[in-house]
Amino acid sequence: MRTCWPLPEERHLRLTGPEWLLNVIDLAEADAAGQLILILWCSWFIRNSWVHEGRWINGSASINFLTSYWDNLVAIRRGVVDEKGKCPVGDIRVRSIAKLPNADE
Repeated sequence: MRTCWPLPEERHLRLTGPEWLLNVIDLAEADAAGQLILILWCSWFIRNSWVHEGRWINGSASINFLTSYWDNLVAIRRGVVDEKGKCPVGDIRVRSIAKLPNADE
């Protein structure tokens, strides 16, 4: 996937503590973070397919699925109408989450 997407470097993807993945996602650009989450989701789907159904999904099929899925998400964000005439209904915005007060404070 590194040839398709700008993913975090390998050295950042090492277990460094209980919240290492949240730190990696926080440090990445928004699109790279979203792509990393999609890769993790797809990996879990493949794992479940193998464990529960005995069905393996090869790497090239996963790459094709992920790149196509991401392209569709980007098109939706831009408000592009697809070949079936589907388009966003309203304005799509990413809302920032306000920092919640610490329970210890």
